[in-house]
Amino acid sequence: MLTSGEIKLCEYQKGMTGSFFTGLFKLMEIADGDNMERLQKAYPEHAKAFQRYRHEPGYWEALEKRYLDRHKKKDA
Repeated sequence: MLTSGEIKLCEYQKGMTGSFFTGLFKLMEIADGDNMERLQKAYPEHAKAFQRYRHEPGYWEALEKRYLDRHKKKDA
């Protein structure tokens, strides 16, 4: 199962998000520790997915596979 944050992260990586979520993830890319904590409070699922993407080896590959599998099932 994918969280809303993981779905939006995948969409962001594929250039499919609107301006708000594009801006949110770009902000996460440049946020220092204090500001990332603020973003985590406001957008916990999105921040968790982004932090895992940035720091956890193999996370992106596994997440992308789950995302693509989810869309294949919808199209079937």
